[in-house]
Amino acid sequence: MPPSNEITAAPGAARSAVDAPVSGEVYGGRFYDYMEAAALRSARHVVPLIVKLLSPLSVIDVGCGTGAWIAAFRENGIRRACGADGAWVDKGRLLFPERDFLAIDLGGPFRLEGSFDLAVSVEVAEHLDAEAGDRLLDALTALAPVVVFSAGIPHQGGVHHTNEQWQGYWIRRFEERGFVAVDCLRPVLWENREVAAYYSQNLFLFVSRDHLPNVPAIEAAYRTLGAAPRNLVHPELWNEVNERSRKAEIRILELERQCRSLLNVEPGSISLKNVLLALPLLTVHALRSRLSGQSQPLAGRPQGRC
Repeated sequence: MPPSNEITAAPGAARSAVDAPVSGEVYGGRFYDYMEAAALRSARHVVPLIVKLLSPLSVIDVGCGTGAWIAAFRENGIRRACGADGAWVDKGRLLFPERDFLAIDLGGPFRLEGSFDLAVSVEVAEHLDAEAGDRLLDALTALAPVVVFSAGIPHQGGVHHTNEQWQGYWIRRFEERGFVAVDCLRPVLWENREVAAYYSQNLFLFVSRDHLPNVPAIEAAYRTLGAAPRNLVHPELWNEVNERSRKAEIRILELERQCRSLLNVEPGSISLKNVLLALPLLTVHALRSRLSGQSQPLAGRPQGRC
């Protein structure tokens, strides 16, 4: 009997955007404008690989946003595809029928009821605290025997990333629930510039040990790739992080230069207007000195980071 894609939430599982701990004030239209374009472009390259490997008849995306991945599955012939996310998602922006969307609070206790061939949750878990992340994995592994999952690694950066973890962290969490990691997607996606680097870097299949013999191609990949390195950084993201660090260093050096200039000003040689304009810089300098435990004047210290 095929899995049922009738998705419902347990009583009290869904909450309004007003009650939710992370609301539309964080994940607004500009956030979804950016994420939707990258997600849809990427999903259109990734989903055909998944469909070829697994031939799923039903899919649920938990943390679906506006539904880019659901749209890609539907484009590949999977008609029973639905999603769940916060009540603040603008229903007018959904890329799939609203009747297939369920509002839940991923940050609080929730339970989704239903059975699917495949569960998906990509770049969601890093937005949740550790306990909520574990609840997400509980839900995913209860919904389907195979999970497509990715989550941001440390210093990946993004909006409201509260729980960035290395890939190995999530692998261990899935193993605790009887699911093994199959790293068969990243080698294929790694050099594909049409796929966002965070998907190429973080995307795994997680398969129930009991279900693994039912998908021989996936089982073979698991046996072959089981010893491959898991905690990897994509070169594109590595370069982005280093560029952010370089720009931050430039800002710090400029701040210190301006602070030195201000601290060496002779009394009466600067207007009140310029003093007021300089106050934010001096305040930042004072806070940085206090936090770093350094109280001596900036002008008396060598250049470099505080």
